[in-house]
Amino acid sequence: YDVMGALREAGVFEKGGGRDLADIAVTVRPAAAEKDVPVDVRVDATFTSLFLHWNPLAVKNVLLLQDDVVGRVRVRMRDAARSAPTSPCVTEEMPVSPASSSVSSRFRYHRLPSASPTSAPRPTAPRSRLTVQAHLDALVISLNSARDDLPLVALTMSRARFHMLAEGEALVLALAVGDMRIRSAGLGPVLPPYRTVLGLAPSVEGDLLTLHYRRGEDTAPRPDGRRYAAEAEVICRPLRMVFLQAQVVTLVDYINEGILGTLAERAAASAAAAAMEETRSVEGNMLFKLQAEGASLLIPQSATNDRCNALRIQTIRLQYDKRAENAGGEAHMA
Repeated sequence: YDVMGALREAGVFEKGGGRDLADIAVTVRPAAAEKDVPVDVRVDATFTSLFLHWNPLAVKNVLLLQDDVVGRVRVRMRDAARSAPTSPCVTEEMPVSPASSSVSSRFRYHRLPSASPTSAPRPTAPRSRLTVQAHLDALVISLNSARDDLPLVALTMSRARFHMLAEGEALVLALAVGDMRIRSAGLGPVLPPYRTVLGLAPSVEGDLLTLHYRRGEDTAPRPDGRRYAAEAEVICRPLRMVFLQAQVVTLVDYINEGILGTLAERAAASAAAAAMEETRSVEGNMLFKLQAEGASLLIPQSATNDRCNALRIQTIRLQYDKRAENAGGEAHMA
């Protein structure tokens, strides 16, 4: 894999490109109670090109070191908590129904002494508004062999942008990714157009993926009068996939046999759990939209032959209308 070429393509060596790896600015504006202005927190983050070598053995050793350090810190904190003087508390017992516990019939909890009844009530916390703007020029991850540390596959994400606005129960999210590519390393005789296993179609302009999510009261009802408490929309621009057995097998084996697959599975499970929790927390109708603007699959006759079979898929639109209070939903596909 041509590391220097990838860095040049990302613009690292361009004049005026000697920027910081990360530029993060946090601005806090105090609340103004008399004008009903909330606390305004704004985070602006800009990240330039980042190149990461991923070696399974090195990553495994780093994670083991992290677990060891975290374990030692937890032991120290537990020992410090045991040796620290405890505050007076009241211990009470609550009867527990035998049907809810087969081990013990009493539940113990500790209640700290309450403040004096004459103490002044706590002031109400002011409203807050959080705005986050982030931009990433490029992220290149080189998946290297655990045996000889030679690059096998390169994962590239470029022109990624993120926006979030949160105020009270309202939330607005926007995510855009200019391009994501999976490219095989320069090992073996393969035509250059076939090395990009997955990515934005060459003739397409714009962002590969855009996501919009909104939660909160909808002030603009639909023509049918229905309002939605949350709405999500995902748009995927045309993709191009190249199927060469050697490249696909190399990528699948790397994911399944290495630590990368385990980490990806954990991340996917956490993301799915967070999405389910967000769905459960919304009270009201929800609307989900998915639009895939086509894809093409190329199956070359060989890695060095420019003749190939092509399979093209037209635009697909999915819409799911989830009703409030578990009243079912309605799905449409076109």
